[in-house]
Amino acid sequence: GGTPQRFPIPPEIGPDAVAVGPAFRPDQQSFTYRIGFGAKDTAGTYLARLQARTSRRLFDLGPNTVLGRAAVAWISNGALETQALDPESLQPTGARTIIQGGVLGNDGQAVTPALSLSDSGVLVYRKMNEAETRLAWFDLSGRALGTLEAPPLCRNPEFGPKGGRVAVECTDATTGRRDIWLLAERDAPIRLTDAPGGASDPVWSPDGQTIAFSSNP
Repeated sequence: GGTPQRFPIPPEIGPDAVAVGPAFRPDQQSFTYRIGFGAKDTAGTYLARLQARTSRRLFDLGPNTVLGRAAVAWISNGALETQALDPESLQPTGARTIIQGGVLGNDGQAVTPALSLSDSGVLVYRKMNEAETRLAWFDLSGRALGTLEAPPLCRNPEFGPKGGRVAVECTDATTGRRDIWLLAERDAPIRLTDAPGGASDPVWSPDGQTIAFSSNP
């Protein structure tokens, strides 16, 4: 109960910062949250202290990151990983452990994590399942004109400027990694990227010669 109070975020993050995913620590006097968008190099997980009304950046393991009592867990390119936390600094320490591949994470920088980690160390997450997807041409009346040969699990199609080619992001069901593919009617799909950090959200240049995309380092 009571009146909600605005908690301040560090001013250097910038006025347009997006904070998501607050989660209390076991001491109930501090909580973590994620900055998804802000000034350069400010994205990441932050630790906030209620009484002091201060925050400090801990690290950036991506948007699908949760902290338990003694460990941190996160999803990176479809792999669920864990690492111990230093009890004082809350910095990851020691070896990383890959728990499971083919794990589904939430996309975007300002999203809540697609997993949960209890204080006792129990992890809850979602497996990525093979799904049927179909990319098809339609005219403005809704009449189907044909289909495009494509890998499974594709989304976010973007037409090239001349309308004959489509750039699309497709997800590997085994690794969970996304890459950009180029599709055209009656042509075999062409894989454009093989990025360790994955690739998504393709955008064509006006002349159709270049495709920009998002990728994690």
